Amino acid sequence: MRRHSSVAVVVLSGLAGVAHAGDESDPYVFGFSQAVSADNNLFRAPDGQPVARDAISSTGLRAAIDQPFGRQRFTAGLEANVNRYKNNTQLNNTDHRLSARLDWSTIERVSGELTAEQRSSLYRYDLDSQNRFTGKNQLRTTGAGLQVRVGVVTAWTLEGGWAGNQSRYSAEEFSNRDVRQQTVNAGVRWADADALSVRLGGRHTEGRFPNFGIEPDTFRRNDVDLSLLAKPNGLSTLNARVSATSESHSVQSQRDVNTWTGALGWNWQATGKLNFDTQLSRDSSVGSSTFGTALNEIDSSDTRVSHSLQLKGRWDATAKIQLTAQGGYTRRKLDNAFIANGVTAPAEGEDNTVTYGLGIAWQPLRSLQFACNVGHERRQIVGDNITITYPYSATTASCSGQVSIR
Repeated sequence: MRRHSSVAVVVLSGLAGVAHAGDESDPYVFGFSQAVSADNNLFRAPDGQPVARDAISSTGLRAAIDQPFGRQRFTAGLEANVNRYKNNTQLNNTDHRLSARLDWSTIERVSGELTAEQRSSLYRYDLDSQNRFTGKNQLRTTGAGLQVRVGVVTAWTLEGGWAGNQSRYSAEEFSNRDVRQQTVNAGVRWADADALSVRLGGRHTEGRFPNFGIEPDTFRRNDVDLSLLAKPNGLSTLNARVSATSESHSVQSQRDVNTWTGALGWNWQATGKLNFDTQLSRDSSVGSSTFGTALNEIDSSDTRVSHSLQLKGRWDATAKIQLTAQGGYTRRKLDNAFIANGVTAPAEGEDNTVTYGLGIAWQPLRSLQFACNVGHERRQIVGDNITITYPYSATTASCSGQVSIR
């Protein structure tokens, strides 16, 4: 299971309150932030063991551009945070996210988007209860994607694209998790104006863990996707995908599977001030996809299959005060193949994790925002295989302030 520094999440959540550059005539926006957070179980120690508590300071910078020109639109953003730990100074780090997207179209019926992204963050490994890693380990992910659509005279559209990415870890102990993959897709979509869109297509993914163990682990995945986008009214948006999935590995044969994967997303504007967002998914750790982006997802963790439900509610109490509540449940089927490192036979296990949190944001001026959040996560094992996973609980709290300049 991927564990990042909570500071990066706090600061980026605060920066999310900055208005998009395209909201005003000026296409450029800059932002600065300062956040302080606390974590009462920094390394996610198992229940009953001593925990490490820490306070973290994070200073952030954000820059963005949203510029239309002709039939095209170019957007790009940079987010960076300098994170400093009070007690565990070995974790001091700088994280960043750099992204760019070009939405383009021709005079005829050809359109699409070109997307690129690079991000880095602190990775905290929490699977092996006997040898938990407490050093600094930066995860860097680079990806790019291209999606092309060719419309025809009727409501039908032909689509196809490519996406590729790679992830690398700075700590030598995690080099066996370095991974790269690329995916090609093609399909046909039928749309009824903006109210309903149905797509049938296929995806082929190939990837490689080059440093897995005695020999690299190469994998292939094939998906036949049926997806739907529906907007029955101006208040709801429904995204759905169900896929017949086949995955095979050259070394991690225990991950060979013929199964189904899928995702469901529902956004509901209940009232003018109240919004709910629901995300439900079932997927494996490689070759997965999400809605609304040409980039593919990647998670080089020990998770073989995960079932996840995420809920979020937002209430605009006033024009300047916003309250949020969120909760989630994830059940994972996993193995210790990366720990076994190709030398011993991997074992299997299951766990579930429950998370919930509350937040408040205050924006006294268009260019100034303050936010505070508190969250709790609790993991429990399914069965008795504590060599694969273990139970723990952790509580985090943070407050941040940010200012934007146009």
